[in-house]
Amino acid sequence: MALNYYRIDHKVFNLDDKTDCFFMVCDGNGMVNSGIHDKDLLLFKVTDNPAIGSIVAAEVDGQVMCRRYIKSGSDIILRRENNQSPDIVLKRCKFKGELVSLIRNFG
Repeated sequence: MALNYYRIDHKVFNLDDKTDCFFMVCDGNGMVNSGIHDKDLLLFKVTDNPAIGSIVAAEVDGQVMCRRYIKSGSDIILRRENNQSPDIVLKRCKFKGELVSLIRNFG
């Protein structure tokens, strides 16, 4: 499978030119209450230390997911925002990035 790479103008997203970032397509409606919908294109800045309360891309058991990052004591909580799914509670987590922006196609 061939990968397509596209340059983006970091200034469009209020990012420094040196900021590493990546796109991920949302699959499902797990974050719908935060305004993220199925098939939205999500832009993440690469970080392994995201802000508490931010929306993150996190790897759990080899799967990368988009969740709200919450801390409770020493626990890391990854929360879907759809009022239907339980939180994922972990002691450690591999963060891939912090959400910067999203792009939505209509139609």
